[in-house]
Amino acid sequence: MSTFILVHGAWQGAWCWNRVTPLLLAAGHQVHTPDLPGHSNNPLPSRLVSTAGYVRAISDLIEHLDHEVILVGHSMGGMVISQVAEQLPERIAKLVYISGFLLENGQSINDMEPQVTNSKLAGKLLLSGDKSSLIVPDQLIREAFYSDCNEEDYRFALTRFQPQPVQPFLTPAQHSEGRLGSVTRVYIECLYDRAIPIVAQRFMHQNLHCAKIVTLECAHSPFYSTYNKLAGVLLDVSTR
Repeated sequence: MSTFILVHGAWQGAWCWNRVTPLLLAAGHQVHTPDLPGHSNNPLPSRLVSTAGYVRAISDLIEHLDHEVILVGHSMGGMVISQVAEQLPERIAKLVYISGFLLENGQSINDMEPQVTNSKLAGKLLLSGDKSSLIVPDQLIREAFYSDCNEEDYRFALTRFQPQPVQPFLTPAQHSEGRLGSVTRVYIECLYDRAIPIVAQRFMHQNLHCAKIVTLECAHSPFYSTYNKLAGVLLDVSTR
């Protein structure tokens, strides 16, 4: 049995794992799906949300468990799990990035902008009035995030989609080869991703070596569009 911690991406919350979680539980694994601070059921004003707060929330969860975990990060969650691994490498069996930001030391998500120029979001994000949040225009949410999802899942997500605090996008990654680099990394590519295009995904995982690359023929949200296959990949990761 393995313990999975599934970390959601920007604009989203733990709700995005609602189709994957039952499949992992049915296979006998433990699953934790925390809301990052400022997201969904973990409210916090955007101006107070930070990368450090994200990392602390996941690290605290791990430290309350008595065994290693498989830490999974989708999209922005990839940045988070890397930073957690830098803090607690000995507590993490594997890191799994699902179209996730796998940043070099000293690089921020914002620094990746030159690599995502063909993203549907490039140049389209709006800044909130107090400049603390990034907002995706309503007409782009389906196209960028849920283009291959059914209408039911899209509507479920749309009602929960929220502004994303800015600060985590601007904070440079701080990690080392001796700590983050000591944890086995797996990268799950989303071949038809319109938010983080495949070129950007491959740029990242080719720069920071991953022990295994898996390609799913899907867009940005495989936890809905191809959740059975995604769960199958995660189950396979747990046994190897």
